[in-house]
Amino acid sequence: MIYTNTVNISLDGHEPFNVLADPVTDITGLSVDKTADKEFWAGGYLTYTITLDNTGADSSNLTNVLITDTLQDEMTYVVDSATITEDGTPVTDITQVFRITGQTLEFGAPTALEVDANTTTVITFQVSKA
Repeated sequence: MIYTNTVNISLDGHEPFNVLADPVTDITGLSVDKTADKEFWAGGYLTYTITLDNTGADSSNLTNVLITDTLQDEMTYVVDSATITEDGTPVTDITQVFRITGQTLEFGAPTALEVDANTTTVITFQVSKA
């Protein structure tokens, strides 16, 4: 079975978009990518990486960024596996910008993420499959 796990992003001044379905065309300087580290099998773990590269020539500060990733029913978030780095520096208190409700992971909640111009933000987390 092939799993397609998309991620949705909303931020001030722009329409929400889906990373795997919608091209990011109206946010100058921003590119977003989501990858998995390998194929997924029962009893295994998978690491997802979401990269927000805000380093284009015309990049600007992005405010109130919310990244929502809803896991498929067969997947379970691996507790304490989420990390966020900004230009390689870890966000020290991830609980301020990350929460889980059911199968939905939210990066930018309860406190919104700010993605500065000329920076790269990388989010990683693991899931397991029963």
